[in-house]
Amino acid sequence: MKKEMVTLVEMAGSALENEDKNLRAAVNSNKRAYANEDGGLLRIKNEGFYHYIILRSLFRHYPYAVFTRQNTQDLVLNHPGATQDPFAVVEMKHWMETGEARAISELRDDLDTLRDKDAENKLMLLFVNNFKQDLKNNIDLLSDKLGAVAEVNDDFWTSYSFATVDREGREMEFWIGGYQVV
Repeated sequence: MKKEMVTLVEMAGSALENEDKNLRAAVNSNKRAYANEDGGLLRIKNEGFYHYIILRSLFRHYPYAVFTRQNTQDLVLNHPGATQDPFAVVEMKHWMETGEARAISELRDDLDTLRDKDAENKLMLLFVNNFKQDLKNNIDLLSDKLGAVAEVNDDFWTSYSFATVDREGREMEFWIGGYQVV
C-alpha cells in the first residue's frame, strides 16, 4: 500500500481514537444520566459521524485538498490547487450492524465502483468493532470472502486499531481497515 494511503488510515484511526476517549470521558462524567453505562464511539453507530471526525482531521493535517460527496464518492482528495485528476477517491463503510452476506455484497459493489474511478489512488475505509483478538480473523475473513469475487490482495491492507469498551463495559477493539483498490 502506498505511504500516503497508510498515513490517511493512521490519521483516520487516530482521530476516531481521540473522539472515543472524549466521548468516554463525557459519559463517565455524567453518571446521573449514565449510571450503569460506559462506552464512547461504540455508542454512536453512525457512519456519517465517523466521516465528520475523519474529515475534521484531514482538513487540519493532510497535505491534499479534501472534498466530500463528490461524484458519489465519500471523499475526493486533490493535489492543492487542482480541480481535476484526483489524487485519491475514498469510500467509507461501517461494517458493524449488517449481516455478513449483505456486508460482503455492499463491499463488493463499492470495490467495483472504486476500480472504475479515474484517480491515482482508490481507498476503501472500513469501520469495524469486535472483541479483542478478532482483528486478524476479520481481515482474513474479508480478504477471503472478497478475494474470491473481487480480486482482493492481502498486500493492499493496512489497519489501525485501539482498545475501547461498549455500553456494557465489555472490552472491545475498534479498527479502521484500509484497502487500496488496484
